[in-house]
Amino acid sequence: MNTLEFISKVVESIAWPFVFVVLILLLKEPIKNIFPFIERLKVKDFELNFRRQAEETMQSIIGVDSSIERVDIEKLNMSPMEAVLMAWKKLEEAAEIKYLELEPKLQKKKFGPDHALGYFEYMGTLVPETKKALSELRLLRNQAMLFPKEAVSEDGANAFVGAANKIRKQIEAISAVTKIKLTTLSYVLFEINAVLDTGKYDHISIDDIHREIENGTVLRFIAKEAAEDIDLSLILDRDSDELNFEKTYTRHLQSIYGGYAGQERRKWGVENKGLCLLIAWTIEIIQRGSGWQANEDIA
Repeated sequence: MNTLEFISKVVESIAWPFVFVVLILLLKEPIKNIFPFIERLKVKDFELNFRRQAEETMQSIIGVDSSIERVDIEKLNMSPMEAVLMAWKKLEEAAEIKYLELEPKLQKKKFGPDHALGYFEYMGTLVPETKKALSELRLLRNQAMLFPKEAVSEDGANAFVGAANKIRKQIEAISAVTKIKLTTLSYVLFEINAVLDTGKYDHISIDDIHREIENGTVLRFIAKEAAEDIDLSLILDRDSDELNFEKTYTRHLQSIYGGYAGQERRKWGVENKGLCLLIAWTIEIIQRGSGWQANEDIA
């Protein structure tokens, strides 16, 4: 190989890497400018979806005076995002006040407002349309908190506030809760879900739940770990063996554990949080139609 051939080979070997580097340098600014544009598109898309969903949700709620539907956000002297968060807060507060009014015996523990909303959902005091609307508003509110405040338009906020006000009026109008409505399994599901919502017990792992299920002490473990936010005394304080829900519940959990341990992510989409797994397996028990029966209610 002579000198010219050697030089030709060297140039050929470095040509494409050099061209690639040059292209990167030339396109650096255009590529960097694309990201804010994409972000603006995401915000605009969320703004439109939020408004559409909020309006559909408001229209789906029946049985409430339509005069409370529209709210003038400008007169509230706050941004649309702030109006959404304020409307949800007022809804939670109304639910908590009504919860404490209807369940004075349960006031020995201070539960959060969203726990009170969950209470009315699980107790069946809300008509299906309102229950569905409440779930949709909760999802919209949670999604909105992930976006900048300008992601919620005035029209979207008006619709959200109107829907929240309609649900709040329905909750405020509740005068009594039907007894023997909340089955024991639903009660457990309700309590564990409320604990999960606090975000304070994410350290409880799937391995922790596996261990306690094996030991037959999973409910007592949760009651101890989350003593500030859960009350399982209606279940754990029962002395009669005939009404020992804890043993029955644990037996069904052990059956699921024996068949599906290690498959949590594939079958239920649960990866890390032990409480999420316990909720998924409790729902599995309910769907199987096994465990505590309707004539063994605790409410």
